[in-house]
Amino acid sequence: MFSKILDFFYFKKDDVINFLGELFSATYVRFFIVAIIALNIVIWMIAHKTIILAGTDNIALHYNVEKGIDLYGEPKKLYILPVFGLFVFILNFLILSFINNKKDRTFIAYALLGSAFFANIILVMAIISLYIVNFGQ
Repeated sequence: MFSKILDFFYFKKDDVINFLGELFSATYVRFFIVAIIALNIVIWMIAHKTIILAGTDNIALHYNVEKGIDLYGEPKKLYILPVFGLFVFILNFLILSFINNKKDRTFIAYALLGSAFFANIILVMAIISLYIVNFGQ
């Protein structure tokens, strides 16, 4: 059974490499992927810096404009934001990789990678606002 699975992936290896080469040949795909990865790295760095500055104390994890801080918790929970951004990117990229119709692939690539890009921008704003709420300017 395991050897059949390995054989399947071995025989499909060339198809996958050709598909990824074709997908990455588009400039907009490369731009989106580099931008999304860069944004996600920024989210990881800010989350890590916030956790280091917080030490072992509880920090504010959610801020509401009307009520102020309404959720405290362990600093490690800040890692949920970059993990979520990475999850959105990987999920959208996997969905894009299953699109076989070349005519629709351009529009769907813009939609999926654009939504992952904007999701990561929102997460950058969220992590920066949490940093400001916890440590001031």
